[in-house]
Amino acid sequence: MGLRRGRDELNETRARLGLGPIERFHGGMSELLAIVGTFPQLEYPRVWPAHVRVTGPLFFELPGEEVAMPEGGGPLVLIAPSTAQDPECELLRLALDAMADEPVRVLATTNRHRPERPIEVPANAELVDWLLYSQAMPAASRLRLVPRVANISKPIARRGTTTVDAQSENHRVTAAAPRQGRSRHVLLRLRALF
Repeated sequence: MGLRRGRDELNETRARLGLGPIERFHGGMSELLAIVGTFPQLEYPRVWPAHVRVTGPLFFELPGEEVAMPEGGGPLVLIAPSTAQDPECELLRLALDAMADEPVRVLATTNRHRPERPIEVPANAELVDWLLYSQAMPAASRLRLVPRVANISKPIARRGTTTVDAQSENHRVTAAAPRQGRSRHVLLRLRALF
């Protein structure tokens, strides 16, 4: 049903532009050139169709201002919960509470969520509305991330230590290589890039 709906909506848009309908699914993807923006080493070995090019990661970041890092000398813990799955910031609340008495500095973001219930921020933490991963990730001592290609690619590119949490079926697919014993192989292949 979803594929048909997507094709129907695309054909409605094409009609408004004076273009004819298409019959195939995934019509928004070119049959002439498709770019796969990930590390080739993270992909399962396969024979790609002739029109597909695996380019390496394509980094994108929404614009924003740099934020002040928490003061102190302890390791920096970055907490950036899902923008889609935690609108009330429950994971953020739990993580801030868990880090409150630890000898760490915490930089946390609501990712522009504004929950009705206020969030308590411990003395060792800074809570911001939005942050730039390009600023925060390099400063963090360790990253624990939802395994989306964009999240995993940035710390790998900077040779960071990353732990992934597979919270849904899509996340489990992305995190599958390390869970299937391929992590050493993947890491060795990634080292060859640098």
